[in-house]
Amino acid sequence: MTSTDINTGNSKSWIWLAIIGVILTIGGIMCLTNPLASTFTALILAGATFMAAGIIQLIAAVTAKEDSTGSRILGAILGLVLVVFAISLMRHPLAGIVSLTVLVGILFLISGVIRTVLSFQLRPASGWVFVLVSGIISIVLAFMVFNNMPEIAAGLLGILLGIDLLSSGITSILMAFGVRAVTK
Repeated sequence: MTSTDINTGNSKSWIWLAIIGVILTIGGIMCLTNPLASTFTALILAGATFMAAGIIQLIAAVTAKEDSTGSRILGAILGLVLVVFAISLMRHPLAGIVSLTVLVGILFLISGVIRTVLSFQLRPASGWVFVLVSGIISIVLAFMVFNNMPEIAAGLLGILLGIDLLSSGITSILMAFGVRAVTK
């Protein structure tokens, strides 16, 4: 394969990356324009993911003959918990949305505390202030989630999904232009 063949292949790959970026960006904008519908979509995706993970865990627990009986039982229990959680999310979507929103708040809090502690460990290095600010923002977001429950639950997951899709889309588009510039 010559360098011309490689450049020709790469010159087309940027187009696909740009298309993916546009699709993700449009999806992000749609999520932000209707966060309630996006929240329910996020709930369905989370439920399907937990269901798939639970089923795979159950299959792994049953078929893993080389593992000890205790670890197979624990694996099966984990699989059952995931399946039951997925069914609960699907059967009781409003309670599921509140549960997932509380989980998001907990994740904001944990990541904020970790980043804040990490920033003080990085203190002599340049940029430690940005890590500190990022940690403080995450902690503030966690308190905002907890202080506005359950009202915030209806749209928060959709807004976060929209922001993530928008960010991923813009990043993909920028990467596509970068790949295009390199292959010219």
